[in-house]
Amino acid sequence: MNDHILILSQVSALLENKTASNPLLWIILVLLILVFVTHAFTRMTRHALASLRNKTPQEEELEKLKQNTAIHWAIENPRQFTSGIEFLTLFSTFVETILLHSLLRNTLILDPENSVWSLSLSALMVGSIQFLLIDWFFKGYATDQPEKTLRRTSWLSAAAIFIITPIKAPFEYFRNLINKWSHHKNGKEVNILDVEVLIHSLGDQETALTPSVRKIMGRAITLNELEVSDVLLPRNQVNYFNIFNSNEENLEMAKKSGHTRFPLCEGDLDNCIGIIHIKDIFQFKGDINKLDMRKMMRNYTTFSPDDHLDGVLQRLLLLKMHMAIVRDEFGGTIGLITLEQIIEELVGEIQDEFDAEEKEIEKLSLDLFRVNGLAPVHEVEEILNIQIDNEEVSTFGGLITAEIGRIPSPTEIINMENLEITIDKVEERRIINTVVKVIARPHEDLNDSE
Repeated sequence: MNDHILILSQVSALLENKTASNPLLWIILVLLILVFVTHAFTRMTRHALASLRNKTPQEEELEKLKQNTAIHWAIENPRQFTSGIEFLTLFSTFVETILLHSLLRNTLILDPENSVWSLSLSALMVGSIQFLLIDWFFKGYATDQPEKTLRRTSWLSAAAIFIITPIKAPFEYFRNLINKWSHHKNGKEVNILDVEVLIHSLGDQETALTPSVRKIMGRAITLNELEVSDVLLPRNQVNYFNIFNSNEENLEMAKKSGHTRFPLCEGDLDNCIGIIHIKDIFQFKGDINKLDMRKMMRNYTTFSPDDHLDGVLQRLLLLKMHMAIVRDEFGGTIGLITLEQIIEELVGEIQDEFDAEEKEIEKLSLDLFRVNGLAPVHEVEEILNIQIDNEEVSTFGGLITAEIGRIPSPTEIINMENLEITIDKVEERRIINTVVKVIARPHEDLNDSE
């Protein structure tokens, strides 16, 4: 026992002598503690957010948490937050290892020339501390007390991510360059918080999930990555009731379209005043020409094209609405979004006995496809195995129009990237169908021949 005390006293005296003779060591020690605390706080914030999502808090509780600016930012910007956390974890681990390596070599009895041994010991110690304290003790607290954890750690986490962003930017730039050079498609980024919630929910299941349920859960994870512009019905495809037309004209239009809900407008879609449900008209008793549409119209809500679908879904369900108007920053109507369109992103296309069976993308041969003008750009990329560097449009027809700056003519051939596009059918101001040939790039041919 006395021998152990003697050894500890000698080590303590050695540390005091080293630090007294070299004030730089105190700076290294303070920096090491600061980086570790920041690392711990950010990881705790992440675990607390994942636990909070798994618990599904009440709206009132969530609103109280959002009164904190840092918590509000983390909840409303999950992609930026989790991406910052992942980079900060790697960066902090690297910095902790270097600082601890420097501290060990200058304070303990280690061979200064044996850098490999000192660096390995530093990495082992950093990993052990992270596992025991951050991934075990701190994670348990954050999971059990997510609200308290967020209030205590979110401010430092947000500040750390803000500071680390300029350091992160060059790495993202070079990653994008490599992806572009290799023609690698990143696909949809997955929110790591949602992944943690999904893993937790899978672990709680007593029975095996069917493939269809797993598919729906996978789509639910990426729903927040989709925006209204990805699924909206464009303005030129919207059928609406014009208050200045006769009721007979409006009903004839409704009969031809086959829809049940229509915007009620004063002249055009920019002047929408409500939503008309065809069921309300059928329940009217009397002369149809004396029917006042204004008295039976229902309220409506609006969204912007860059609103995330998960938020849109929650709001539509809360308001008990099936249809909403999509407007740009100038107040102009650019289309509609319906509850059915969002549900289809989760469960796949929903068709009834009256829907015509029509494929948006049909493979004709090995490298030849028939593509509908309304086909979503992300589906074209996936099925044709290509990458399109235009994030401003959501449909393939819109992509072509944006590329050439006009509506193409039938039989016109357009070369775009590695695509040869033949315009098959055009109707008024809209591209109906195209035939697309995928032209292999030279390096792809070389790889195939090898």
